[in-house]
Amino acid sequence: MNCPKCGKKVSSEDYNCIYCGVQLKSVVPKEKKGLFGRKGKDKTKEKASVKRHEDKRPEPPKDKAPVPVKVSRKDEGAGEAGIKSGADKFRIVKIGVIAALGIAVIVLVLILIHSVMSKKGERYSEVASEYIGRSVGELNQDGDLFYADNSAYYGVNSTMKYDLIGESTESVKVQGIKYPEWAVTLDLSDAKFITDVTYTDFSVVKHDVRGVKKSSQVSLERFTDGDKQSSVLREIDMKPYSISYSQNGLTTYTYKYYYKRDNDDEQAVILRVVFTEKGKYRYFTSELLFPENM
Repeated sequence: MNCPKCGKKVSSEDYNCIYCGVQLKSVVPKEKKGLFGRKGKDKTKEKASVKRHEDKRPEPPKDKAPVPVKVSRKDEGAGEAGIKSGADKFRIVKIGVIAALGIAVIVLVLILIHSVMSKKGERYSEVASEYIGRSVGELNQDGDLFYADNSAYYGVNSTMKYDLIGESTESVKVQGIKYPEWAVTLDLSDAKFITDVTYTDFSVVKHDVRGVKKSSQVSLERFTDGDKQSSVLREIDMKPYSISYSQNGLTTYTYKYYYKRDNDDEQAVILRVVFTEKGKYRYFTSELLFPENM
């Protein structure tokens, strides 16, 4: 073949003219081999392949609606029964609490009523004491308590001395014998003037004729003439068996109690404490009782 530029004859195997150097045919570059003789990768093809693989990846599952759990009628019944049982238990507890509160209120009311009623006789005696030195007719006219010549109870008529008596409609038993719960007795002069008023609380001896059980003998030695009546009464800390008001202006509180001695003997005592009409302490006496003089 001839060179297209210089016209000289050249070989068909030549890529360039050996005379003028013009390129006779285009050169197709050979593929480069890798480090270990492998052909280099075509990154374009590789990217396309990766993309195809990515396209073939499975799509992530879409959020599915929760599958409803089938509950049998038996299970439904058991659940409803459990709820009903819990509600019933709560209702029962609630009713029990309400009932307990109701009973507690009733008990408190009864205690309050009993306390008021037990103080009723004491108040009657205080009112009657204001009529000392006056006629009993004035007391009967102004007072609320009816005074009679005799008690409705044989035990009172057999053991107590008085001119007139007003007493509770409620009764207690002392050693099997009925007594009024409390009584207010009046002593009169020949002219029918009130000289003494005594309040007696028989409920103090209804459980034991000896009176209230104490842990030790009551001592009032630390008190002196003129001390407050309230301080002395707090020290004694028990219900009086009787309260007597006299025309000399003195008030005597009498207590019946017993305590256990060091030798385990139970000693009965009658304690008498005297106060002035102005509520000042005067003195006390303590009498030990034995079976022969009880």
